[in-house]
Amino acid sequence: MNEHPLSVAAPSPMARRGTSLLTLAAFGFLTVGAALVLSAQERSAPLVLLLLAILASFGLIGLFALALGLIEWRPRSTANTITGRIADTAGEGFLVVEPKYGGIIYANATYLGMTSTRVLNEAPSIQRLFESALEASEAVFRLSKAAKNGEVRQEDIRLSRSLNGAAPAWYRIRTSPMALKGGKNLVLWSVSDITRERERQENVFQELQYAIDYLDHAPAGFLSLNPDGEVVYLNATLAKWLGRDLAEFGTGGLKVSDLVTVNGETLLKIVSGQPGETHTEIIDTDFRGAMGRVLPVRLFHQVSFDQEGLSGASRTLVLDRSSGETADEGQRAAEVRFARFFNNSPFGIATIAADGQILRMNASFARLLPPESASARAEQRGVGSILADGDRDTFDTRFAATISGKEDLPPIDLQLALDGRSARVYFTSVDGQGDSTE
Repeated sequence: MNEHPLSVAAPSPMARRGTSLLTLAAFGFLTVGAALVLSAQERSAPLVLLLLAILASFGLIGLFALALGLIEWRPRSTANTITGRIADTAGEGFLVVEPKYGGIIYANATYLGMTSTRVLNEAPSIQRLFESALEASEAVFRLSKAAKNGEVRQEDIRLSRSLNGAAPAWYRIRTSPMALKGGKNLVLWSVSDITRERERQENVFQELQYAIDYLDHAPAGFLSLNPDGEVVYLNATLAKWLGRDLAEFGTGGLKVSDLVTVNGETLLKIVSGQPGETHTEIIDTDFRGAMGRVLPVRLFHQVSFDQEGLSGASRTLVLDRSSGETADEGQRAAEVRFARFFNNSPFGIATIAADGQILRMNASFARLLPPESASARAEQRGVGSILADGDRDTFDTRFAATISGKEDLPPIDLQLALDGRSARVYFTSVDGQGDSTE
């Protein structure tokens, strides 16, 4: 640490006057003594001795005054003056203390104003400054112990009344060792009023509490999962739908497999995206509630990927598809039943575009994808990736015939690339697109 400019501490007016008068008187006596010596008169010898005695007396008086602090001798320098002004205009109070005896060596103007003192000799130590505040006693004790041991420590304390006796206030106190040239060690204390900073933090926290309360009681469910499938957040609405106690989700260890069916878990795991992308997938699946209750839901499952393509925590909007008021309840119920059938079917079902890219698939079909295809984005997954190389031409021929509008085509048996098993594949044209069922 750089040497602290101890000479910038402002001396008291009495000390300045004492130093000036003593210096002026000594200079006057020396001038008279020199004149007497130069006069070479016999009667001047006693006067010279008298002057020397007076000067010696002044020297003793000066030593006592210096020891008592009535006079101060401080070298001046431009650097110290500038550094002192910088310290005096700082927003926090600085106090330099000699650690062995606890003597105060320096205090900047901010600290003097904070303690309602005008001169250095009247400035209280940190311990005296906060001795009447019981709520600060433990923190000050820990800081004092750290200062004695030459350690750096910081504490934030709240006082029921500020140092000037006004409203409650927060203070940040810091202690750190300070080494000077010559091997002398001192302790630097700093005190700053952080009441406004704390008030801003409390306001932000209060606004955050309002946002969490709104999210908890929103008319839709919210869910967040980490990449390992652990439940990071679950709002009160979704917990109520599932008939679960919200408190059990704060203990950790809850997995997505505890909430959704096996097929739903598979669909959540295959969501993927490019590095730096945020991808949203719409998934219709079933949640498992208390007492074995099944809750059909629609998920808007959003996952963000970092620059290396690794997935982060997901953010999922959950819509209850079991009940509710709609313009056509019968059509809505049919849609829900179809979505449940599609996703929970033991047969692999996929909707395939004319270029061979998979538009939509159920969980059974997703399990047939090789790992490299499962990690790709949905629009980059080609249906040919699930087949062995030798059967891809056969598949392409039958798929092209289906796309052209031919009907009543018989199924074909093809070999899967994942594990070498055979699968029977059915082709059906739907709205000009091929639908492959395995």
